[in-house]
Amino acid sequence: MPSKEVLSWIRSRFMPHIWCPGCGHGVIMHALIRALIALNKEKDKTVIASGIGCSSRMAGYINACTLHSTHGRSLAFATGIKMHRPELTVVNVMGDGDCTAIGGNHFIHACRRNIDITAIVMNNNIYGMTGGQASPTTPFGAFATTTPYGAIDPTFDICKLAEGAGASYVARTTIANPKQAEQFIANGIKKKGFAVIEIVTHCHTQFGRKNNRRLPIENYKYFKENSIMLAAAKDKTPEELAGKIICGEFVNRDMPEYTEQYKKLVIDKERFEIRLAGSGGQGVILATELIGQAITYHEENLYVVQSQAYGPEARGGKSKAEVVISSSPIDYPKVIAPNLQIILTQDAANEFSYDTTPGGRIVYDDFFVTSIPGGNSSDKEAINAKIYLLPIIKTARDKIGREIVTNMVALGCVGRVLELEKVASPDSLRKVIAAHFPVAKIADLNIAAFDAGYEIFKNSPVPD
Repeated sequence: MPSKEVLSWIRSRFMPHIWCPGCGHGVIMHALIRALIALNKEKDKTVIASGIGCSSRMAGYINACTLHSTHGRSLAFATGIKMHRPELTVVNVMGDGDCTAIGGNHFIHACRRNIDITAIVMNNNIYGMTGGQASPTTPFGAFATTTPYGAIDPTFDICKLAEGAGASYVARTTIANPKQAEQFIANGIKKKGFAVIEIVTHCHTQFGRKNNRRLPIENYKYFKENSIMLAAAKDKTPEELAGKIICGEFVNRDMPEYTEQYKKLVIDKERFEIRLAGSGGQGVILATELIGQAITYHEENLYVVQSQAYGPEARGGKSKAEVVISSSPIDYPKVIAPNLQIILTQDAANEFSYDTTPGGRIVYDDFFVTSIPGGNSSDKEAINAKIYLLPIIKTARDKIGREIVTNMVALGCVGRVLELEKVASPDSLRKVIAAHFPVAKIADLNIAAFDAGYEIFKNSPVPD
């Protein structure tokens, strides 16, 4: 009986599962869950992606962030997730056909890029769900619905393919050794780079009935009798290894990881990225527009772009606005890893905190942000930034007397940081604020809010 901790990772509402009784996929799912628990992974920071096939149902059964995508394309979807949120643990589960046939191109290029994804390939030598067709790993001479006289195509060695394509970690085991499967999966998840764990399993329904292994227990017995560890295999001749399943860790090497290389490429030293995030109605878009105007009209030899995103609500919902400032032309306008974030709501904090550039700054409003992401979890190291908790809304409400100028208080914090980083002068921002509000009384109110924000940041303790 699985432990309560294991059961908490299973979506019980989808049970009973669709796998045939005795299918090895349940053994693999259990090994994956135990590995995630052993590594203290959090469900909302773990993504399980899958494509099409019996193996793909695993994503639906695991209680984490899950994605069920199209046939052979799951690694492309997983790559998109990892590129956008590199701090997440991303595990891609695939079958042998899903991985090496229709998805073969995605597989070899994921290995080549060495992106930090763990690929678990459940190799049962057949297309189990769609009718029992031969796959690229169907053994020579084996029978399938598409090889009624025996397969004659040479088979892929998934581990050699992954090694040759450039993966950082490559290992193989069988469902007859579930503890080894758990250990290899854990090692793959810990590895910084693309990890491939091939787990040889069976489909007694489609493959076994045609190849004298009709019962699950016959397949388990076959795997036990025909598995050999890599260390022992090195002393064997090719004739002695014929028909054997060589198990072990084939590759464990340190190589540059793709998302880290990508960040270095798109974030240059001349570039300064700013994000203001909160809810609709807090004025974060106006604040960033004023930053853009200040750089355009009052700073020399600088380029600037501004972008924004918000939900359908006139008030509420998540809202963000971003600015990129650079001393060279801006070829890529999207903010990737902001140097400065001003975050005014808890929802925005939960979503946007993790992509701050290492050594950057995050300013949280101390009224609405009641829990700093990563503050009490293993993810704390993922936010490698100076963290400030400042009374932005309280200053607007209590000192200025108008909560509507919260965005100007936040802009004052931006002005102080731009001054510290020698990017721009806070006077440039004061000038555009004065020009934006044609009524002198309103302009003075907003400049007072800006100055108050400037002072609270200036007088705040510098984080460690």
